[in-house]
Amino acid sequence: MQLPVVVLLHGCGQTPAAFADATRFTTVADRNRLLLVLPHQETRHHPQRCWRWYESRNQRRGGGEAEVLAALTSAVLAERGRWGADPARVYIAGLSAGGAMAMVLAATYPDVFAAAGVHSAPAYRSAAHGGQALAAMAGRSAVPDPDPDGPAMAPLIVVQGGADTVVRPENGGRITAQWLAQRAAAGEPGGRSTTEEGATAGRSWTRSRWCGPGRRADLELWQVCGLAHAWSGGRPDGSYSDPDGPCAATLMWRFFRAHRL
Repeated sequence: MQLPVVVLLHGCGQTPAAFADATRFTTVADRNRLLLVLPHQETRHHPQRCWRWYESRNQRRGGGEAEVLAALTSAVLAERGRWGADPARVYIAGLSAGGAMAMVLAATYPDVFAAAGVHSAPAYRSAAHGGQALAAMAGRSAVPDPDPDGPAMAPLIVVQGGADTVVRPENGGRITAQWLAQRAAAGEPGGRSTTEEGATAGRSWTRSRWCGPGRRADLELWQVCGLAHAWSGGRPDGSYSDPDGPCAATLMWRFFRAHRL
């Protein structure tokens, strides 16, 4: 039996194992027979172990960290006898700097990743060098126009905290607008939108969905009221993790499992 694969990208100052545990993705993986891949940004590349999403050399296909992460994923897929990974069901998710790199890969490798999960991160190419990173995180930098020659981005689920002072709440809307614009430029409109409100584990939320044929959501935006810069519904003692609100790992897996290449 071939297993779905979820590549998890940690945030700054985190280790891969601690991040996977804090998000509860390890629990989701055990329950659903998922293969987790946990890349590690080394301190020799960034002193705080941040993915360098804000550098233009890392934002294109075939170069920089995007190429390294895609190659790592391909290496896992190549060892079918060892891992039993399903190449049609490969997903990527991350928080903060890891979420920004997941966004990069959704844009540059939609033929590798069937869907992506972006938690508390800025839009793709909203910074081109380190000096623009903080402005992008604050939602003050420009988001580039869609590329008419580029592919449609992979299906995307976005989770953004309403009380986040590190990556400002408006970034969730910036990402979804960018995704819709690129889809339209690639000749694949985002579909019909719906919005609903609810509350989970002490936090209210708004979910916006864009559904294509068959009512499958290709884009979801979860805006969680009161959530700061932390993983929604994570472990209470986890790194950058908040136990209140909907469990983002569960939300992402429910979204992922509806998509395959």
